[in-house]
Amino acid sequence: MYFWKTYPSPVHLKGKTAEELAVELKAISPNYAKGKAEMILECVEKDGNTHRDFQASRDFITQSLVRDLEH
Repeated sequence: MYFWKTYPSPVHLKGKTAEELAVELKAISPNYAKGKAEMILECVEKDGNTHRDFQASRDFITQSLVRDLEH
């Protein structure tokens, strides 16, 4: 849930390196390794531009759903 709350859409990962993402995710769960972070970033890159109309609202909804699930 941390991932979706922090990165509700791919644009939030822009400029993030696999090393930075791995360190960040490893703090949440020790199961995350650099390979998993590389895979996430590779999938985002392959997916291309996913920015849609009202992206800020879409991101807010995603983050709101995560907050609801956390409660």
